[in-house]
Amino acid sequence: MNPTDVLLVATLALVLIGLVYALISWRAGYGAGRVLEGVGLIALSAGLFLSGLMKLAYDLITALIGWGTSLVWTALVATGVGALALAVVLWLVAGSLNRRGVGVRTKEDIRARREERKAARAAKTAKAGQSPAPARPATGTGAGAGGTQPTLTRSTAATTGTRPAAAAKGSGAAGNGDEFAEIEDILRKRGIN
Repeated sequence: MNPTDVLLVATLALVLIGLVYALISWRAGYGAGRVLEGVGLIALSAGLFLSGLMKLAYDLITALIGWGTSLVWTALVATGVGALALAVVLWLVAGSLNRRGVGVRTKEDIRARREERKAARAAKTAKAGQSPAPARPATGTGAGAGGTQPTLTRSTAATTGTRPAAAAKGSGAAGNGDEFAEIEDILRKRGIN
């Protein structure tokens, strides 16, 4: 049988399936969306045949059949087929995990993780009796440049007898202790000690 005749029969079958789908959808009252799907199937099959892509699909199918019939099953071929099967399974599992949101970090997750790391560093330095290092170095070229004042750390406040700015505002030492207690509770809940 001539390939063009086979493609023409396949195209007519697809057009008929699309027409029946559209008519049944219209008569059953499934809505305009289902009817348009059937009309789209008709247009797709006609477009594939008229553009020559149906012939390309036919050539691909015959080439795959020829490859399968002439294939000699060796260990190398079996390994290749196994790798292809593994790739398909991994792709499907990854898509399923992504749809469910497993292992996907949202912006909120990243922000919470960053805050946890900051809290862990603060707790670690508090246990060691040191103040946490500033996140960014002070800008300026001298002691008085830029109008910035040096901040008192916990250790310098204890040695000079002055209180840090947060303690001077009335929060007191109990406020700092409460913050560190909260941080320690969070770390303990997360299993970080």
